[in-house]
Amino acid sequence: MAPRDSVGGRGVPGRTKRKASVWGRRKRTMSISRNEDVAAQKTDAERRQEEAHDKINQLKFNVLVEEFDLEVEARVSAMRAHAEALAAGLDAALRVEILKLPHKVRTMKMKDFKEIYGGDIGNVIQEDIDTLTQDSSIFISQTSKSLQDIADLTTQPAIAERAKMEVLQKLQSIQEQTLMLMNSLQ
Repeated sequence: MAPRDSVGGRGVPGRTKRKASVWGRRKRTMSISRNEDVAAQKTDAERRQEEAHDKINQLKFNVLVEEFDLEVEARVSAMRAHAEALAAGLDAALRVEILKLPHKVRTMKMKDFKEIYGGDIGNVIQEDIDTLTQDSSIFISQTSKSLQDIADLTTQPAIAERAKMEVLQKLQSIQEQTLMLMNSLQ
């Protein structure tokens, strides 16, 4: 056992209480400064580690933002291309529908179309049918008269028969066109 000093505490042999307390303070001061150095080193190391971790997180964030921007650009480009394709398709469909209109309607001003036909394409088609029917009737009556005149004028039956056949073929062609027009309107 270590010898006790006069106060009754343990001390360092050969030293008095006072000396022991100074020595203890030095020891504590040294240990505190060592602890502070270790703490400072840990803090430094932790700080560096946190900074490195923050840099890594920032890099990851930047990469994610760049990827997001690229994805947005790609999707926007795809949407624009799709919209342009749709617009081109609509334009082509409109042109086809316009070409289906009768020539006189395509060249007419909208104001005139509304005034003359009441803005209804059906009225235009009905007028065309009426005109075609009237023209066919006139042609048929003229053809009949022409056939009769040919028969009266011709002394040779072969010539009259040939002229009659030509006229009948033309008449049949007109009737077929009239029927096709009427069927297309229904």
